[in-house]
Amino acid sequence: MMMGVCKLAVLLCLICLPVSSGSIIDRLFRRREVTGRPEFCGSYQCPNFTVVSAGEDYELRQYEPTTWVATARGNGWFSTFYMYMRLVKYTVRGYNSLELRMPMTVPIVTKISTTAPEEMMFMLPEDRQKDPPMPTNALVYIVKMPALKVYVRTFGGFASDSDYDNEILALKSSLGSDNQYEQNVAYKVGYNSPFTWFNRHNEVWLVAA
Repeated sequence: MMMGVCKLAVLLCLICLPVSSGSIIDRLFRRREVTGRPEFCGSYQCPNFTVVSAGEDYELRQYEPTTWVATARGNGWFSTFYMYMRLVKYTVRGYNSLELRMPMTVPIVTKISTTAPEEMMFMLPEDRQKDPPMPTNALVYIVKMPALKVYVRTFGGFASDSDYDNEILALKSSLGSDNQYEQNVAYKVGYNSPFTWFNRHNEVWLVAA
């Protein structure tokens, strides 16, 4: 019951998420460099990547180094909502050292690890990648993500935690050998506002070994 209330609260409060007209990943992007903004990013800034190769139901992407703002999950039913709101305050509301309000970007990434607390991350806008304002909340911090090669599986709909978990398992099954990806980390990736009803775009990432 309380978990349902928590999810409803998050849904109603994600008003700052961008509304995207994105769709399931177009196969035209496969096996070539993505020279423009992918359709599933809509009109919002998103990280640049190159598609290295593709399988039947996944692809291997090479992402450029990027700067993100992040926060770790705490305890309690509303921890996802609190993570989200801390990051919204830092970016959209300007709770940072420069009191600078920044636009939303996509995707919203949740990193899950067997060795560290779950983290939620927003990519910083292009003009703040090299010079991010410092957070004023001690629970919020800047993350410099190095160049990253990830296996990506795409799926649609309104994704729940269990949906993401099932898609991670499906991606692992498609890859087969455990030595192709790092065992202790995975990423849950969302691109859409809760008010986007159709053509939703979700992803799961596994870091290539």
